[in-house]
Amino acid sequence: MRRRLVAGLAVALACAAPAGAASVASGPLRATIGEHPWHLTFKQRGGRTLDESPALALAFHTPAGWMHATEVLSMRHTSHGLISQVATSDPAGRRLEVRLEAAGDGAVFLRAKIAGDVDQTDVDATRIGFASPSSERFFGFGERSNAVDQRGRDVENYVSDGPWPAEDYGIAQVATPPQGFRPRDDATYYPVPWLLSSRGYGVLIDRDETSTFHLATDPKNAWGAEVQSHAIALRVFGGPTLAQVLRRFTAATGRQPAPVQPWQFGPWFQTGQPNTVPLEDEASYLSKLKRADAPLPDALRILGKGSKTRIVPVLPAVREAIEAYLAEVPFALAPDEPLFRAKRGGPLSPRHVQATVQALRSRLGLPASATPHALRHSFATHLLGAGADLRSIQELLGHASLSTTQRYTQVDAAALLSAYSKAHPHA
Repeated sequence: MRRRLVAGLAVALACAAPAGAASVASGPLRATIGEHPWHLTFKQRGGRTLDESPALALAFHTPAGWMHATEVLSMRHTSHGLISQVATSDPAGRRLEVRLEAAGDGAVFLRAKIAGDVDQTDVDATRIGFASPSSERFFGFGERSNAVDQRGRDVENYVSDGPWPAEDYGIAQVATPPQGFRPRDDATYYPVPWLLSSRGYGVLIDRDETSTFHLATDPKNAWGAEVQSHAIALRVFGGPTLAQVLRRFTAATGRQPAPVQPWQFGPWFQTGQPNTVPLEDEASYLSKLKRADAPLPDALRILGKGSKTRIVPVLPAVREAIEAYLAEVPFALAPDEPLFRAKRGGPLSPRHVQATVQALRSRLGLPASATPHALRHSFATHLLGAGADLRSIQELLGHASLSTTQRYTQVDAAALLSAYSKAHPHA
């Protein structure tokens, strides 16, 4: 069903394009081919236009230079999009086969390769480029540490070890296999050939070969995507907002699961490196991280009495109390030591808690039955009275058997009968 829907989108092949042009529409994005001469544009409803640059027009590269697309020789519609045969400036007369297809809502595939069964051994790259105003900024590209906005750079999409400081290139080159070393400040072991533009569109290079984004380097008013291959494939994602572009991109390529804990994306430390960070500073950092762990997750898994696991929610009041405790605790909290401390700095034991409750009980005039365990019973009884189901209460209390939890229903029923006896006129 979904396939037919996508095909229908493509077949809406907006033949409503101007004379001498044909287009493919997908959601708010429309790709249009100008036939004589060749020209490609991507337009968005309510957004900017991505206009092919004459200086970086669709072309393949040979030792003789770039062979540019010149005009459409023929074009046919398919159930998915358009297939065009495009003449080039190649003296050998080779042509390009260009496909445009809808690629889900708000995205369009562009694929171009040398047409027919002809010799391609001299072809080492294929590219296409688009006009870029000076205000445009370029983000994305995977895990890069050299810049946020990559405008004015040539970003290579290649897996390599790095980046390395320039003074360490010699060491890196000796220690790394040749195919894994790039003496570049944008080197990364997690590249993504993905460009996100501040103008509200995104472009993914859909080829496995090494590729490069030329981002307003030459010329300075255009950017280009180049693949070291006889073919190029791009997916263009529309917006018009950056959030909409990213939603479409991640819907198509995959999204990370939700973080298990709020601190999942915190800093990483490689410990025991005295040549980089003094060990005493490192210990201080880890201590701070341990304290930072105290802004607790939404729930804790606790190993309690009888070695039974309990799932305990962390309420806002508990979180605030722990933050207040951390601000006052006079002891250094090492990473591998308990959070809660007794008067002399040792771990807080169950006996400490019992003694504290006993002292409070005497001061407040409470009966001997007011124990920590009684608080646990009250907790469960109040939950049941407020409508919580038995299975949830069983998980919270860590009961192995549901029958153990069911005794709270008897307590609650007795309370209801007592209230009935006292309040109902016919009791």
